[in-house]
Amino acid sequence: MKSEHRESGFLEVFTGIFEFFDEQSAENCGCIGEESSLDRLGPELNHPVWLVGHMTWLTDSLLAEIPFGKSFRNREWDRFFAAGSKKVEDKEYPRFAEVTERFASVKKSVAALLDDLKSADFDKACTALTDWFPTPLDSMLHFVKDANYHLGQLNYARRAGSAGGSSAE
Repeated sequence: MKSEHRESGFLEVFTGIFEFFDEQSAENCGCIGEESSLDRLGPELNHPVWLVGHMTWLTDSLLAEIPFGKSFRNREWDRFFAAGSKKVEDKEYPRFAEVTERFASVKKSVAALLDDLKSADFDKACTALTDWFPTPLDSMLHFVKDANYHLGQLNYARRAGSAGGSSAE
């Protein structure tokens, strides 16, 4: 995000949070191979494909679509990764490489969108789900919580997998 748009304290803090999320998620994705991307560390735990797909949906939804009416994700994948999506057979999920590639693309597009924000943009009405997220500020704050929660899950899956963890039967 452009430094000249850091006139508000929130924007400066959010910039750091988004950059951390971008760096850590990319590092985690780079350490997980296609062969282990569908491994669940427990019967009800999410596997890396779902986590990265959901973080893609989350990034796009909370930072582009809901606040500003823009979208960069593959909407055909919403059935797999949107909030409330149901588990499907592992073979139905897109390949991890495709999901991580789309995730990187969405993060780059969202970062460019955020670069153009001014402090006044935070108080405008969101374009969707205004009962939940009246303003972009509300949507962005929700992103901070959810994105880092799922980033922690991905980090755990990566570390447990590299330590010899395996899929639960």
